[in-house]
Amino acid sequence: ALDDSPWDTPPSSIRVVRGVRLTVIDDGRAQDIYTTQPDVGGALASAGITLYLADRVTPGFGALVSAGMTIRIERSVPVTVRVDGRELDARARGPLVGDALASIGIAPVGLDYTIPDLDDPLEPEMVIEVVRVGEEIVIEREPVPFETLQRPDPALTPGEQRVIQAGAEGERERRVRVRTENGREVSRVVEDEVIVQTPVPRVIAVGE
Repeated sequence: ALDDSPWDTPPSSIRVVRGVRLTVIDDGRAQDIYTTQPDVGGALASAGITLYLADRVTPGFGALVSAGMTIRIERSVPVTVRVDGRELDARARGPLVGDALASIGIAPVGLDYTIPDLDDPLEPEMVIEVVRVGEEIVIEREPVPFETLQRPDPALTPGEQRVIQAGAEGERERRVRVRTENGREVSRVVEDEVIVQTPVPRVIAVGE
């Protein structure tokens, strides 16, 4: 009866929205869903499929749905990243450790390396450490001791000594490659060294 209707007057037209069938491949597992939503985001939400911000959906949320469409979901997993003195809890996508770091915007540069290795498979709850590696050339200098020479001098009495030349230290220069990991020195390698100032021997005259 019209008295039981929630409207004062009966509707003049009724719009029928037909659902379409979509296939959702969620981390390799396929399921069919039916939706009346116009876009991918709405279709997934109405189907009760929970997504994280780091998950990848193809085609994107704003794409219009069509019958028979396939939607692929690449799931992220929780990871902990230790980098630059911080510990970050995040969600990342694999399949490898390197892919996971790239998906959250962290990348080794130069000589940096990771533990586990970049090519290792990504696993949920994995702890990934990014080791920042630096190298620099340091110039080191050190004195070169002089030697003492004795020369016989018949003009002196036996046992008498006289300094003819005082002597002077020389100087050695080294080029050293210093490697640091996360700001701490881990190795020093001498690249080359050269005498930049030759020592002058000390000369002593000795009576015979």
